[in-house]
Amino acid sequence: MMSESGEREHDGGPSPRYTAEFKQKAVELYRKSGAPYAEVARRLGCDAGSLADWVKKADEAERLVR
Repeated sequence: MMSESGEREHDGGPSPRYTAEFKQKAVELYRKSGAPYAEVARRLGCDAGSLADWVKKADEAERLVR
């Protein structure tokens, strides 16, 4: 099944694979929205834990660049 974002929804099978672009846009949306992980993830059709991981990794990468 596809979400509104065009990504596959998780159906209990193998974990879905998301593109780097999708993850980057998800992180940007989370940061701009000020909404909880669960709300943003629900809108995107991905897992809130995955979104939290992507945000954490983006934060760590940005700290290394500074």
